[in-house]
Amino acid sequence: MRSCLDCYREFERTSNSRKRCILCATAQRRIRAAEHYASHKEEIIIKNANRNAKNYIRLSVRQHHISIFGNKKGNGTRSCYSGMLFFKDWDPARGGSFQAGADWIVENIGERPNENASLHVDHTTGLGFAPNNLS
Repeated sequence: MRSCLDCYREFERTSNSRKRCILCATAQRRIRAAEHYASHKEEIIIKNANRNAKNYIRLSVRQHHISIFGNKKGNGTRSCYSGMLFFKDWDPARGGSFQAGADWIVENIGERPNENASLHVDHTTGLGFAPNNLS
């Protein structure tokens, strides 16, 4: 057993280099992450904006998938999307890819004309998020 440097709690030693208990080590990681973000905030924001600008159509397909099925944590679904079908070739869970959906949208619908334009799914047909049901 070893004593934590910060809170002086006893903890089981898992390696020779470990000096803090799990709670204090987690707190230290959060502090370091916040300090890193504060010192590099502008760079991080620009990098994320550039990445999203390049991949906005693929991100739109991904967000529709999350709205239908939820994310890994099991939340994110929307009630208006419940039970909606998602095209198999675009669904990564069934061997497809979001990029295939993005490529189809660019080829058949075209690029987004302006930043206020959005992708619409026709809910009345029952086809779900699939080719020929998007506008």
